[in-house]
Amino acid sequence: MNQVVGPREHLTVLDAFSGKEHKEAVNQYYEEIFVRLPQNTQRAYKSDIKDYQNYCVKNGLQSFSTDAKLTEQSIKLYFLDLSASPNISHATVRRRKAAISAFLGMAKLPNPLNSKYLNDLITRELATANKYSRGEQATPLTDDFLIKINSILKPDNLLDARDLAVINVMYDGLLRSDEACKITLGDINRRDGTIYVPATKSDQTGKGSFRFISNTSIKIIDAYLLLAKITVSDDVNVKALLKTQLFRGLSPKKTSVLATPISYPTIYRIFQRLAKLAHLNVHLTSHSARVGAAVTMAENGVSDLDIQRAGGWKSTAMPSRYTEQARVSTGGMAQIAKLTNR
Repeated sequence: MNQVVGPREHLTVLDAFSGKEHKEAVNQYYEEIFVRLPQNTQRAYKSDIKDYQNYCVKNGLQSFSTDAKLTEQSIKLYFLDLSASPNISHATVRRRKAAISAFLGMAKLPNPLNSKYLNDLITRELATANKYSRGEQATPLTDDFLIKINSILKPDNLLDARDLAVINVMYDGLLRSDEACKITLGDINRRDGTIYVPATKSDQTGKGSFRFISNTSIKIIDAYLLLAKITVSDDVNVKALLKTQLFRGLSPKKTSVLATPISYPTIYRIFQRLAKLAHLNVHLTSHSARVGAAVTMAENGVSDLDIQRAGGWKSTAMPSRYTEQARVSTGGMAQIAKLTNR
């Protein structure tokens, strides 16, 4: 694949198409307009474009492509993931959206962000999944909600088995969506009751981490693998099998698994689908399991430090934020109320 280098290699690198017309268009914009913008604007612009391209490289996606469908797919996944990040403000999301849209325009490439579909999808995600501002978190998938889902749905068909496995494993391991997408069959250790997470958002060393997995989740995984016909036989290369993704896409009729791993949007839809089937009447998102597990631990007296370790956070700051409301029910005034029978 030919690479088209952006202006003087200072602005960006286009990695998904060939054709000098796009390079020339970007160079012209850079020479005549971009260099005249305020320095802070230039730095923010370069940073936003670099972040998007790094995401695409990390996830095997094409960024600025002449194929509108490829660009739409990468942009959609990027912004869905970005909106779920506790460290990214809505203003930053909107700024990056504007930067990517502007770059597509200056490069004279198809711009999916001009479509109502993609704009509405991103806007809806920001509006309805405003998880991190006080009082507006998406509903945590706490233990009682998970038990209700597991009691109503049974893993006796491939779709339900896979989806139940997804939410149970994500709850046990306090997994983010990108972590769940990467889990392989070999990452499940049945004997030790652990999941190996190859790469985490806060893992600066790249060594990965181990998370908990329950017997319930293992039983649901077994049901899913049986229905998916993912088993070890004489003609199967066991080492190769263990390296394949655990959670995969399904065929249009939902009767067989595909070779491709599950995607972020699919995980998002799984939480919404199961909440609806279980009549929970709450808004669950793909981050609900991680937050819900933290809240459940806080409600049961688990320390912030142990919650931090369970979820692989770098500090107790984020789990403390998630569990702040839960801590109120066990805090000082709650204890006094019990003593005084209030």
